[in-house]
Amino acid sequence: MFRRATFVGALLVSGLAIAELEPLPEPLSLSDAISLSAPDSPMLMSAIAGKEMAVAEMASVEAGDDVSVSLKAYGTWIDTSSLATNQSDNDSLAKLTLSKKLYDFGSTDAATAAAGIRQTNSETQHLLARQQHQLKVMRAFFDVILADLVFIRDNEAMSMAFIRADKAREHNGMNRVNDVELLQAEATYQKVRHTWFTAEAGQRAARTKLAVAMGRPNDLVSEVMEPEEMEIKKEVPEFDTLLADIMATSPRLQMMRAQVKAARADIKAARAAFGPSVSGELNAAEYNRPSGSRHPFSASIIFSMPLTSGGAEEAAVAKKSAALKQAEAALSATELEIREEALEHWLKLKLLRIKLEQVAAEDDFRELYLDRARALYELDLKSDLGDAMTHISTVRLDKARTLFDLMMTEAKLAAMAGTLLDKEYK
Repeated sequence: MFRRATFVGALLVSGLAIAELEPLPEPLSLSDAISLSAPDSPMLMSAIAGKEMAVAEMASVEAGDDVSVSLKAYGTWIDTSSLATNQSDNDSLAKLTLSKKLYDFGSTDAATAAAGIRQTNSETQHLLARQQHQLKVMRAFFDVILADLVFIRDNEAMSMAFIRADKAREHNGMNRVNDVELLQAEATYQKVRHTWFTAEAGQRAARTKLAVAMGRPNDLVSEVMEPEEMEIKKEVPEFDTLLADIMATSPRLQMMRAQVKAARADIKAARAAFGPSVSGELNAAEYNRPSGSRHPFSASIIFSMPLTSGGAEEAAVAKKSAALKQAEAALSATELEIREEALEHWLKLKLLRIKLEQVAAEDDFRELYLDRARALYELDLKSDLGDAMTHISTVRLDKARTLFDLMMTEAKLAAMAGTLLDKEYK
């Protein structure tokens, strides 16, 4: 197969490349397409926002166990009792209070555990977003190469149709071809010509999709480089081995299992939130109207024991229990989906390898056939050189489609096991 696919149609590049990004090399390789993608694609930005929300949730939980400091000032007027020694009616005061929860019987620990799991899950979600982004770039990159191969095939077909139509016009002028045959040749040429223009437009469309997938909509490449076939694994593992690896390392499953664990921690936290707690408190006060029962400084240990929550505890626990059931159901569904998805990719991988052997044999045959057609053409003997060239272009297109589908399937299986493409394609 060819080593490079060149954009032979007209390529109109509008706008300027994003200034802060490294310019794209020409030709562009698959590894460069992945590594030089813009880091601010909507998919990745959404995952980053999820990480920030998880960090904020953890900070909020941890802040509930910090020392709190408050300052209160009261401007108070009183109707002084006639028995009071201080007859001032200004009972204003200022009070500084330091308080800290000392022990809450597991409430904070449970909430912190749940928040920590969600923070870890946000990292996994970011990994999944990166995987999907890279798979999207990979598919778009392959589509550029395929669009170029389609153009090459249709360009050869149009050349042959033009030659045949031109010969038909010449022979019609010598009365060797009738008008019906001439119009048939003209109609065939116009049909192939339309297909050629469609293929040329497809080249531009494929490059635009690649630029958008990379997050660089103004950077349309003119030339891309085909990946080496050696990047394909030589052997397809047994399905049971493949499935066991995926089930053990799947980011999706890890995230779903963690969600179940977080839901259990939420139930524990919901129960503990309505339980007893012990806190410490320091107070410093300044009084406008001092008395013998008022103290400028005080220190307290406070034990709080809610006697009834009015049904709030039961409602909170019931809500968290329902969330746990949903998480467990989602985990079970995800496990089944991954099994089915892994089997589908595994079967497709085996079929694509067989098809790749088939199209490789067809490619060898068409190469030899083209050599013979070229030799006959050079000897001025009857030859179907044009058809042979079109056929070999068709076979190479089919081979590329099969090869890229195979590589995409391998990449999807690798992603299911938690691998990033930038670790595979250096």
